[in-house]
Amino acid sequence: MLIDICNIFLRILSWVILLRVIVSWIPHNPNQPFFRYLFSVTEPLLKPFRFARVGMMDLSPLLLFLVIEVVRIMLLNLK
Repeated sequence: MLIDICNIFLRILSWVILLRVIVSWIPHNPNQPFFRYLFSVTEPLLKPFRFARVGMMDLSPLLLFLVIEVVRIMLLNLK
């Protein structure tokens, strides 16, 4: 049951990061509470991966997705 809860949490985290990526592509007001919360939740997770840049493109979300999926697969294999 704990593995299932962790799996759900990691899925939700992936969706939140995807939402952040999509929001970063569109014009928005960064002072709105929703956007401040979204960025404050995701930034600590993305910050360790900020080294992954190719020109102007930030690949840190992609690397974080990869890490999350690896952890999910490892958890699911423990079942």
